[in-house]
Amino acid sequence: MIKLAGAALLLFGTAGFSFSICREQRERLRLLKNLKYMYQLLQNEICYTGLPLPEIFRSISEKLETPLKEALLEVSQSMTWEQGKSLREVWESKISICLKGLPLTEIQKELLLKFPECTGISEREGQAKMLERYVRETDRYILQLETEEKSRNKVIMSLGIAAGIFIIIILL
Repeated sequence: MIKLAGAALLLFGTAGFSFSICREQRERLRLLKNLKYMYQLLQNEICYTGLPLPEIFRSISEKLETPLKEALLEVSQSMTWEQGKSLREVWESKISICLKGLPLTEIQKELLLKFPECTGISEREGQAKMLERYVRETDRYILQLETEEKSRNKVIMSLGIAAGIFIIIILL
């Protein structure tokens, strides 16, 4: 009876581990979609409102999900309160803190950290075109993850359960 309970727990453990790997992939996809939405909102706000960046960041943060919501709000507050720092300095300090626990790849994190490059252009149309590049790049990562996710999740779950069964056979 104890062996059977141990076998069941081992199988549940390997299945749970596989599920957590799949959940991380879904979280990465959710974050990328949220990031794309943020770039689209920034693009619209820059084109149509002409507000200063701290106000744009504040208004956009209300429409986003965590953790980008808090990061944009902190960037907005820092830009408002700390007049001596550039957007690049404030952005890199606040966003790098936000990125620490996220399941994004290094290339995807770098895409978010390089955002201040598009704000150096003085005209609104130029900034909007640069943001369009960020939207396309993020969209490319989203499409890549969506195509990989279905088949990869099936493989991961199958291998996790098969590994659990294999370990059970070896131990029994």
